[in-house]
Amino acid sequence: MKFLYHRNSFRLSRAKEKQPLLLSADRPLARFSLRASETAAQQHSNHPLGRGAPRPNVWGLQRDPDTVTQNNCEHSTRESDMANQWRRLLIGALAIYVVAASVFLVTGRGDSQDQGKPKNTEQTFNQDLYSLEFTTLDGVKTSFADYAGAPLIVNFFASWCAPCVEEMPDFQRLHERHGERFQIVGLAVEGQRPARRIVELTGVTYPVGLDDSDLLVELGGVAMPTTVFISKQGELLESHSGVLNYSNLISRTEKLFSDE
Repeated sequence: MKFLYHRNSFRLSRAKEKQPLLLSADRPLARFSLRASETAAQQHSNHPLGRGAPRPNVWGLQRDPDTVTQNNCEHSTRESDMANQWRRLLIGALAIYVVAASVFLVTGRGDSQDQGKPKNTEQTFNQDLYSLEFTTLDGVKTSFADYAGAPLIVNFFASWCAPCVEEMPDFQRLHERHGERFQIVGLAVEGQRPARRIVELTGVTYPVGLDDSDLLVELGGVAMPTTVFISKQGELLESHSGVLNYSNLISRTEKLFSDE
């Protein structure tokens, strides 16, 4: 009997050792957790910051006061940066307003001073256009000023440009029938010898010269052939790149030179 009693006691003690550890009020671990929570709560109530002190978390640990101070400083820094940004925007807007007002005052004063004075815009443009020079087939330097006072048609051509050669007889026909209304000048974009050859081939009799000053580009030409229409006041009315037959020339001269 005594042997059986000791054997059962041994089994019971071994079974208790194998049971899982439960957290309860009578266990040492549970009593340790309760004491840790009570200690954290006591530290919170005795903190010199009072109600503003950091609260313990669920594990009974306190946040560092330096961390709270750092977060407050970062919040203040963001507010300061936003205020500085708005201040810079206001200063920039004020600067733009001052500059715009200054320009307005200066412009208005200039207009008031120039009132009553005749403007020479057209005259300056005429002078610039009529100052453009070219060389005749005889080697004489001349300019568009020799044709001032009447509508002028300038046709740029070359012997290597088949459409140019094709339209030159139509310019000759226009010159023969309406030469009293406007003048026609042909400018070859090549040397003197091929230009003379193409003039003899087409039989044109209106003045022909050499474009040795890049007038084609200066007058807005982008391809060959190019025809430029200039008013009698020296105004550039149109710069047409492409072939123009006789009917096209008549319609354009009637439209562009109707008031001439």
